[in-house]
Amino acid sequence: MWFGFRVPRERIEVVDGDSIRVVGDATDYSDAVLYRLIGYDAPETHRPKTEHEAGWGAFATGKMKEAIANATRIRLRPKVFGQRWHRNSRLAWLYLDGVDVAEIAIKEGWGQPF
Repeated sequence: MWFGFRVPRERIEVVDGDSIRVVGDATDYSDAVLYRLIGYDAPETHRPKTEHEAGWGAFATGKMKEAIANATRIRLRPKVFGQRWHRNSRLAWLYLDGVDVAEIAIKEGWGQPF
């Protein structure tokens, strides 16, 4: 099974519970790439529709940050290079210590199957 490429933790910015930004250089965001993670959905933090959604979005974002911080191996596997999702993001799977983050999010309750 192919697990994509390694990503150093310091080059990952958590956007929300199901999106990350990877920067080529931790100090220069000009070459940052936004990834929408495949397999689950988490509440929105960007223009949430309700206060309830905003609260759950902040919770999911915090859980994503915690999961990445606790991982020793981080791998990203883009679905198809160049394929785009909304807001100009790319689609990808994120693996933390060999486990798809979608499985973690669904199991821990901060994401739902998508």
